[in-house]
Amino acid sequence: MSDAVSSVVWNLATQTASSFDAEVLDITFTPHQSRAVLRVIVEPSDESFDSVDIDVIARLSRALAHALDEADPIVSKYVLEVSSPGADQPLRRPRDFRRNLTRSVIVEHTSFDTPITGRIDAVEEDAIVLSQPDDTTVTVTLAEITSAHVVLPW
Repeated sequence: MSDAVSSVVWNLATQTASSFDAEVLDITFTPHQSRAVLRVIVEPSDESFDSVDIDVIARLSRALAHALDEADPIVSKYVLEVSSPGADQPLRRPRDFRRNLTRSVIVEHTSFDTPITGRIDAVEEDAIVLSQPDDTTVTVTLAEITSAHVVLPW
């Protein structure tokens, strides 16, 4: 997708999501020979909720499909997928880390040669505090995190 098309899609998605008390977390467009996939990841605007209700996602998806059909910014055929973040969604913002407070994460950071694994004990506006298995804590600045994911139990 060109930058102009991406901008139109992003604007339509954020406007549509906001009318359902949701925010767009990410948009990806994956072209395929038979049909492309436009994937829109949404989360609740209100941080006190962990995810967007499935019925809301269904209504939001229909509304966004209608808005995209009217604007017609994507020339090729595509399938629209609207969902909430999965368990493997990268953690980027303080909100993402707060949502996963007390969970174990793997963090890649510019100050460390190897990834750090630890339990999220605290989240500040610009840093997270991780408890490591040896009972030490490490404060990691968000700006220097290159990658962070929840450690899945399986």
